[in-house]
Amino acid sequence: MMKHTVPKPTALADPTTPSANTPHVPLQRAPALDMTSVATTAPPENRRTDPPTRIFSLPDAPCFYPTKHEFLEPLKYIESIRPLAEKAGICKIIPPAGWKPPFALDTE
Repeated sequence: MMKHTVPKPTALADPTTPSANTPHVPLQRAPALDMTSVATTAPPENRRTDPPTRIFSLPDAPCFYPTKHEFLEPLKYIESIRPLAEKAGICKIIPPAGWKPPFALDTE
């Protein structure tokens, strides 16, 4: 009768220690975001002239077009239209042409 030998399992490498076969690559930091490549204005919005065909005859959400003067303080404007928007549950606000939101992303 022949004896059959089973090979011993090899030890798995510890993922926390670098392998002798893998070169050490230092982490590189990404360059700062170039703000000239970021679009901060939206294309102009066209107002609808034809009534939409909606499932279950649902009406469109109310759409607001504030003036530059009304939109000087956007949060105050939103608070002023809140009673009308709450009735629909949602609304759309089209900012005035040329309005640029403050960019609030830390790019460093």
